[in-house]
Amino acid sequence: MKSDKTGRIITILYCIAAGIVSISTLIEFIVKYSSFGAQVPVYLYPWGGAWGVGDKSLFYVFRMPVMAVCLQAMILGLYPDRMEDWPDDAYSYLRLTLMGLSLIVMSQLSINAYISFNESASMVLQILMCALLVMGIIATVFGYVRLRGVLKPMCTSTQSPMSLLIDFIFKGCKRRRILLIAATAAFMILLVIPSLSL
Repeated sequence: MKSDKTGRIITILYCIAAGIVSISTLIEFIVKYSSFGAQVPVYLYPWGGAWGVGDKSLFYVFRMPVMAVCLQAMILGLYPDRMEDWPDDAYSYLRLTLMGLSLIVMSQLSINAYISFNESASMVLQILMCALLVMGIIATVFGYVRLRGVLKPMCTSTQSPMSLLIDFIFKGCKRRRILLIAATAAFMILLVIPSLSL
């Protein structure tokens, strides 16, 4: 019970931190919009810098910060409510997996976007971006592998670990389905539109 409370507190604090980073990046872009050049990054390298640019517009400037907000809402919203028939370890490793994915989003769509739009960004931010990306990948892979191990004994001949995981999330996120659908749809629209014009 104590570890469950600790995990819940960590989850809440992390969600607050991820939200602050995403929203503050969006606000920073609003404040600095007029200072951005005529060409702005559209697609980014994982280590910073753009491999695709587009003409400056409200859409292309705010696309990545808004994508970050949508994706964070989607990822962190997938954490299910507590259900009696699911083991504690399933919640722990799913939490680790989702936090890992969230760290990757923070690294690439918040910090990387900020660095790529601001040429004067410090080296410290670039190091932080790469560190968060590596931490996110490690946490995601480790959490998912361990989560599969927890779910495997619960599988049946008709249900694989992945389908069991989807069912686990689906049942535990009933109150947030509209938020998840809206965030996913908005993210996909923002992701696909640039590829139609570049």
